[in-house]
Amino acid sequence: VSQPFWQSVSAIPALENAEKNLLVLDSLAGKSGILQKNLKGNQLAVSLHPTGKEEFDFLYVLAYEDPESFSLLHDIEGKIKDSGTLTSRNYSGIEISELKINSNGITLTYAIIDNLLAVSFTSFLVEDAIRHSQNEGLSIFSEFYEELFEDSPQAKGLGILRIGSSG
Repeated sequence: VSQPFWQSVSAIPALENAEKNLLVLDSLAGKSGILQKNLKGNQLAVSLHPTGKEEFDFLYVLAYEDPESFSLLHDIEGKIKDSGTLTSRNYSGIEISELKINSNGITLTYAIIDNLLAVSFTSFLVEDAIRHSQNEGLSIFSEFYEELFEDSPQAKGLGILRIGSSG
């Protein structure tokens, strides 16, 4: 949220809640180099999805080269174990964990899907990621929005921002 482009994006009223969630995620993982350690050498995709008539939320997907190194989860869980509640449930054979932070009532949902860590403050976005990973009949973002991937430049700086929408 400290990047210049976010000032324009954050002016959209439907993204107010998303910004608040971003700041919570940053406070959970941003200190002590936890986030930097987990991002180094791994690929991160951040996507914004409609979650209501006028609300949006992010889905964060971190692809680990080495699936044995999912330390981000343990770091976050350890950091707030005294100030939150951790529950787990099974969804289509994948374990989904939900970490409720008592101080602000926010719930962080996450699951490990193969070598991917899917994280969101909206549980159905993680469930949707699991559905897409298991159902080859569902459309893939890159196939649905082919024009966004034509002659894609290599990411320089912070990365590439892609926007696509029906209607």
